[in-house]
Amino acid sequence: MEAVTRRALQLNFARLRPLLGSTAAVGAFAFAFALHMAAGAAGLDWLFAAAVGLIYLSAASLPAVAWMLGGRRRRSPVWWVLHTGLALVFAGGALWASAGRELEWWVPPGAASLVAAGTLSAVLLAGFARRSGAEATRRDGRRTPRHR
Repeated sequence: MEAVTRRALQLNFARLRPLLGSTAAVGAFAFAFALHMAAGAAGLDWLFAAAVGLIYLSAASLPAVAWMLGGRRRRSPVWWVLHTGLALVFAGGALWASAGRELEWWVPPGAASLVAAGTLSAVLLAGFARRSGAEATRRDGRRTPRHR
């Protein structure tokens, strides 16, 4: 009975993992946004600048972070469009605020470039980190097979 329950919990977690990844990625952006508001109100310029940097980083890499935290499984095109759209809104909002709350001509292409570069960089870095630590060596020097 316990094994059946444990297996059911594992299956439910596997179904929820993409949602948890998306929630964590959006939560990182929300945390950075709240931190920049609190730092601005407190007059802490160094913390405000760090929070703005976190806003740009979390907005630009939102689809990749949600994918990585969601288990690195294949996602539907609709999933990618939704996350990329959300990232474009967040990055566009950050650029709009940087432009003095004026919608300049460069904000939409700037947001698209920022999201494309941030997402691609995060995916490439995650792939490199995963490949570099993929094979461990045994005590006798032989390589162990890669497990997924």
